[in-house]
Amino acid sequence: MTRSKHTIIDIHRLVSAIRDFTAYTLQPYTNESSNKLDSSLASPSRYISKLCKAGLIKPARLSNFIGVNNKKYAFYGTKQIELDFNSVAHRSMLADLAMAFNYRFEDCQLSYEEKIPVDGTDIRSDLVVRTGKYVFIVELEKSLTPLQIFENKIKRYEKMKRKGEFKSAIVLFAFAPRIWDFSWRPLEYCRLGAEIAKSKESVQELIRLSKGCKYYYRFMSFHDFNKIHQSVWFRPDGQRCRLIN
Repeated sequence: MTRSKHTIIDIHRLVSAIRDFTAYTLQPYTNESSNKLDSSLASPSRYISKLCKAGLIKPARLSNFIGVNNKKYAFYGTKQIELDFNSVAHRSMLADLAMAFNYRFEDCQLSYEEKIPVDGTDIRSDLVVRTGKYVFIVELEKSLTPLQIFENKIKRYEKMKRKGEFKSAIVLFAFAPRIWDFSWRPLEYCRLGAEIAKSKESVQELIRLSKGCKYYYRFMSFHDFNKIHQSVWFRPDGQRCRLIN
């Protein structure tokens, strides 16, 4: 699918609007303190009408998301775009990460699908986060194995032209296994021991593959997306760290 500038801007507006409508608090977004799934979804439902009136989301029948050959339909702005299953999952999880950065870091600026200069070519990143003096290049990985990520992504980032604002940029990899359901919320994670264990194991494999790489990579299991400001990241040497100390 050809991604248009219109689509990218609408995703950015949607993330910013959700943050504004929820009064800069994570509770309506993902309530871990609640002991019932229904109550965790009560607060977000209040904002659906506001988002609709702002033209940022549109109602979609459930049947729109069930199609032949794993084809899905998603609404962005005023356009209905046909996406395959992996694209729907990827965009939903990327919105989770973008929301987490918006909530957890002050004066956070997000840029989607930005071209990163690499030796002889460009890499189109999933997300670039600018906060204060820090620049983070974010890659969300769900369909690739750790070895494929290392061969197809990390080896290319090793050739990145480190100049200007990208001179000290940190490349973040948020990993989820293929079995991960993008609709799962943190409230449900207590039931997902096997899936989370698989994700953590794959992150450790990615760390082992990257052991000889430069210092500017960080790795995280996606299930920790709402804790990105804490020590849930790993450096290539296997040590835990925060993004900003």
